[in-house]
Amino acid sequence: MEPHTEAPDGPGSEVRARIEALAGERVVSARRVEAGYNATERWVVRFASGRGAFAKIGTPPRSNQHLRDEQAVYTRLALACMPAVVGWEDHADHPILLLADLSSWTWPPPWTQGGVSAALRAIEEIHAARADLDAYGAKHGPGGADGWWPGIERDPEPLLRLGVVTRAWWRRCGSVLREAASLVSPEGESVCHFDLRSDNLCLREGRATVVDWSHACLGNPRVDLGLFLAGVAAEGGPSPGELLPGAPAVAAWVAGFYAHYASKPPVPGAPRVREMQRVHLRAALAWASHELGL
Repeated sequence: MEPHTEAPDGPGSEVRARIEALAGERVVSARRVEAGYNATERWVVRFASGRGAFAKIGTPPRSNQHLRDEQAVYTRLALACMPAVVGWEDHADHPILLLADLSSWTWPPPWTQGGVSAALRAIEEIHAARADLDAYGAKHGPGGADGWWPGIERDPEPLLRLGVVTRAWWRRCGSVLREAASLVSPEGESVCHFDLRSDNLCLREGRATVVDWSHACLGNPRVDLGLFLAGVAAEGGPSPGELLPGAPAVAAWVAGFYAHYASKPPVPGAPRVREMQRVHLRAALAWASHELGL
């Protein structure tokens, strides 16, 4: 959630009044949060009582639905690694989700051994849970069912323009990645977060809290974990192969996921997403290359 910028006036008066109504007390200060990659407007607000909250305010059209999806998960799933919900109000233009203020927690990177262990325990808790959530395909569409690489094979130019791989490397290795990724599916019966990254996870006293649940669904826990491990490696943590050994199909699927999205045009309202995905792609390709002997 950090860094933040001071904003003495905080959210607009109408939004501030709605936050106060949800919390049942007056807002005395607000700090705008600039970290992260989504398009919601985010504030750490402090109330007259001294308690705080993290306010996520939808900005139409896309982030509004993300907030509604996240709130729906909170109504269906309750885990120790999830933040407490302070309040929720739907709205045609600017829904508000109030969560516990976690800004004083530690937000990696850097990753320590203890931090990685705490994160993995939280992820195990998620994957062991039971909840009435949509299946992966119903939530995210058919993309990824074939491991992402067939679409890139049909038009590799957007990937090649990233400069992550050479054309010669792609000609040698593209079909190997496609075949490996086709052996795993994101579908499954486990609760999965499917947006596990360092900006969605914070640490304190040996435990981790996971935030931003709008992508959660039922799916394959090894794929969910693989997506997270590629990000950890990209941020200087242990290699994915150390924590999920012998998983060439998962590694190829994860690399295909990041190759697909990193190659796309910038996301309106979230200009840093593609760069993050490109960094994660490099780590995922290194993992897949090691697993497949490329």
